[in-house]
Amino acid sequence: MDEKSLLETTRHPNSMVLTQQGTAVVASFVKNAGWQATSYTEQPLEDIEADAELNEQLIEYEARLKRLLNIQIGEWKIAVSTARKEVRSEENPFVNFVADTIKRYANTEIALINGGSIRGNKQYTAGTPITRQDIVTEMPFRAHVVALDITGAQLIQALEEGLSQYQNLKGGFPHVSGMSYSFDPSAKVLQRVKNVTINGKRIDKSKTYSLATSNFLANGGDGFYALKNTEKRPALSTRPPQISDLVMQAIVNQYDIKPKTDNRIINMAKGG
Repeated sequence: MDEKSLLETTRHPNSMVLTQQGTAVVASFVKNAGWQATSYTEQPLEDIEADAELNEQLIEYEARLKRLLNIQIGEWKIAVSTARKEVRSEENPFVNFVADTIKRYANTEIALINGGSIRGNKQYTAGTPITRQDIVTEMPFRAHVVALDITGAQLIQALEEGLSQYQNLKGGFPHVSGMSYSFDPSAKVLQRVKNVTINGKRIDKSKTYSLATSNFLANGGDGFYALKNTEKRPALSTRPPQISDLVMQAIVNQYDIKPKTDNRIINMAKGG
């Protein structure tokens, strides 16, 4: 929705709209039967004097948060890369670890996660400690796990959608667990997937499989429209944990982390 439409849309009398970045709403209220806004203005943040007491609380909070995030939860036992180009174009050991983690949590047959959900763009050497801050940096989004029922035909379509922007290194590149697929990046868009197996068996387009993914992808994010048209399973929890929290717990449980690749994604242009 553009700014003009946003301003013209019927809204609650007390709703206020920010139209520019780096600004804050400064409002006045009176209490009649309930609170009613009398006026509000939009002012640049740099023109608003910081509240000394609130600023002190913020400094203390940031210090506590830093201490918590710097806690070591595991150790990389092999060199691991989360370079942007790699997670958006090929099988990656860390993203395999993430996909395996959400599949195990949801107890589904397969799992799918997008390369764009990994944002660290870092190189870890063997012996490097893993901290909570590392995982928050790698996975900064507040996504949680959703379980779906998906047909083989829908799954193939979802893979095609994820690969449709392969040449542009977009975030939809599909990483998987419990299955494998091969693709030809030189083929036409939506004709790149060449072979899919699930638990070692060739995919059956008419069969329904259970799939774990993120709520972002389940809602059609990153162009995964096929997932939006699937049957959603009952919520896994009334307060589902974030995927990053699941990954942290998996690292705590294992501590010595040696993620690997196992040819679950094969690029035919590279001789696969």
